[in-house]
Amino acid sequence: MPRLYFLLLVCALTVVPFLIHLALVRLGGWSRASGNRQKCAVVSSGIGILPAALLFYIWCGSVGGDPSQVKIWAGIYLFLVYILASYTYFHLFNMSETARRVRILMESSRRDVTREDRITNSYTGDKQIEIRIERLLSLKELHKNGSRYVTGRGILVFPARVVSWLHHFIFPDE
Repeated sequence: MPRLYFLLLVCALTVVPFLIHLALVRLGGWSRASGNRQKCAVVSSGIGILPAALLFYIWCGSVGGDPSQVKIWAGIYLFLVYILASYTYFHLFNMSETARRVRILMESSRRDVTREDRITNSYTGDKQIEIRIERLLSLKELHKNGSRYVTGRGILVFPARVVSWLHHFIFPDE
């Protein structure tokens, strides 16, 4: 039974950074300013070590008489899992905050067609937009049809929707 609890603990640790970040933003009102958003994601990973350690302590109590060396290696493993989950979560969150390509894909996939002038007027830095659109065109994620862009293969649309959903789930007021 302790092995099952350990597996559940590993699974739980993968969502702790997200849950702590969600609590900081929703309950604490933290990171409303865009400059604090990445900082809040990093802080949530740091704070999340406390509940992760508490869950590990509870698991150690359920193992009972296992040698302490097993517990040490299990603790190291769980710490690495937590760090990896925090790292992954931070980069997923950071993508939702900074990637214009994700936003362009989301806009074009909602309507299947987006006018060219609508995309370039929505963002500053025409050159940046041109570069990103060229990348999406070369990846065949967008196709140009006259003055409109049409969603292409759609391989990146699902990850774009996941990132967009996470962003709106964490920041519902936007």
